[in-house]
Amino acid sequence: MNTKLKQKLEQVAVKNGILAMEWIGGSLYVKFQGSLPIIKADRTHIELRKIMKKHDADSGVNLFSVGDEWVYDFVPASAEAPYVDYSGEHIPQEIDTMINLENEMALGK
Repeated sequence: MNTKLKQKLEQVAVKNGILAMEWIGGSLYVKFQGSLPIIKADRTHIELRKIMKKHDADSGVNLFSVGDEWVYDFVPASAEAPYVDYSGEHIPQEIDTMINLENEMALGK
């Protein structure tokens, strides 16, 4: 994976309020700050998938939880796990607003 693409993928994680991030092999390990990390992880997963599909239609992203970290594994489309979108309309407005406020506070806004 090229450096520009990695930076673009990292920006998505930063935007969603990370505490720590590290590349290990071809996988991106992320710790989210604040409450509701599962929703932040899901939002990040959706955005990463869109970027990867736009970059290469034959690519995919798998999401795994490992302790308090979330692992985004970049794989060929044939190895991508089935995906269900639990974000967007399924997130109550109050929670969505709270996550956005936490992210802005973390970025110093």
